[in-house]
Amino acid sequence: MTGTTIDHNGGASAELGDALPALREHFRASSEPLVATFERLAAQLTAMPTSARALEALKRELRRVETTAENYGFLDASMLAAKLAERVAAWSTDSELDRDNRSTLVTHFGSALRLAFQHPLEPGQLPTLTSAPRRRMLLVGVSDRTRAALADKATARGYALELDASSTAVRDRVPHLVVTPRDHAARSRQPPPEPWLPTLQIDDSVEGSANADALFDRADALLLATTWLRPTVLLLDDDASILEIARYSLGSGLRIVTLDSPLHVFETLEREQPVVLLLEARLPSFDAIAFTRLLRGMVAYRDLPIVMLGGNLDSATLLAAYDAGIDEMLTKPLVPLELRARVAHRLERLRVERLRKGLHGTTSIPLPSRARESLEVHRGLIAAGRRVTSVLLTPRLSEGDSSRTLAWLRESRRLVHAIGATARFTAYRDDLALLLILDAPPALSQRVLESLRLNKPGEAPDWDAAVDEARGPEGFLSASTPTGNEE
Repeated sequence: MTGTTIDHNGGASAELGDALPALREHFRASSEPLVATFERLAAQLTAMPTSARALEALKRELRRVETTAENYGFLDASMLAAKLAERVAAWSTDSELDRDNRSTLVTHFGSALRLAFQHPLEPGQLPTLTSAPRRRMLLVGVSDRTRAALADKATARGYALELDASSTAVRDRVPHLVVTPRDHAARSRQPPPEPWLPTLQIDDSVEGSANADALFDRADALLLATTWLRPTVLLLDDDASILEIARYSLGSGLRIVTLDSPLHVFETLEREQPVVLLLEARLPSFDAIAFTRLLRGMVAYRDLPIVMLGGNLDSATLLAAYDAGIDEMLTKPLVPLELRARVAHRLERLRVERLRKGLHGTTSIPLPSRARESLEVHRGLIAAGRRVTSVLLTPRLSEGDSSRTLAWLRESRRLVHAIGATARFTAYRDDLALLLILDAPPALSQRVLESLRLNKPGEAPDWDAAVDEARGPEGFLSASTPTGNEE
């Protein structure tokens, strides 16, 4: 078993640039069965030129060639398939059109397809799939000078600017974050954006126009603290070509982790904390449907988007997969643009759903806006006679080090999962310190925390724990240095 992590915001861009030619060669090498399919269909049309079943199969295969060949850069093959598809559609409505020549036309198409796959392709014709998706920044009430300063650098920083919008417009196209002057609410009658959207308040007279890069740095940090910057996608498949297609197709902006064996899948889920899981339906000695059902029974993965990959699956298998809890099925051979679009759609849905609930997009842990709920939880447990302990876990992070922050997010989710039901409340503080209310006395809580510290993954940052039984969470809600008994 091998596992690979590709961070597309790092040094893997050169490798991605070389990926498509390699994938194209793989597709060409496996194209002969596709040509043979058209030769068989031509033989069927010789005997039964009006066969509805043969015509439907022909249309289906032509659509597959048109889309897949284009995505791998075989533009001539794609255009040939599109032209024949138009003709076959006419055959379905006119039984006499080309009746005696249908088999010949399909045979000629098969020969032309074989030649098209052998035709050399100019490098400039390769389709571009690796450009990073831009994050939408909604500007509400900012000055024209600030807008101009941000517009100059938005594309380079991975953002797309959107101007003031009503609440309705925001709901139709949800931005990733809102930028607004601190005094905007007091001087404007415009309804504010949705309160659950990450919002960056600025001093418009100083910050926006003077240092756009600093503002974008703050925007990056805010997204990391509330949603994500480079979400992790986990792909489990034993086909090396599928793993390579996924790395190429999903492009930059994502952190891609691949597994070619399910042997360590649970360990990888726990360590990497993906926000989307891509899963091959048929792996040797592995029941993907039973595995999906098991995940859906675990609180930690109940809302994890699961996309199953498979080819030629019967209706019973598909029904069983959806019943087990997959979100959707992608048919092999994978079409790169379709794979990218489906993953992007799942990421967007998850982002909005979690933000609406006040949860961090990556970890599903409540955001700082919900931290004060800990006071009510604590009072309720004390009233019920429970002996509870308030804990604050503070990571040792360097300012501006997003990779360490990402590692802490994964570690904080691991900690919450490991503690389980003993944690009666969890939430982040503004500085991403993790606030916990444990249904256990301090001595037991400290033993649990020490055990978790000893089993900390190597890439996770170190963290400090403050424990307080007497005062509850009140002392930890301030962003100042926490008080309490340090371990």
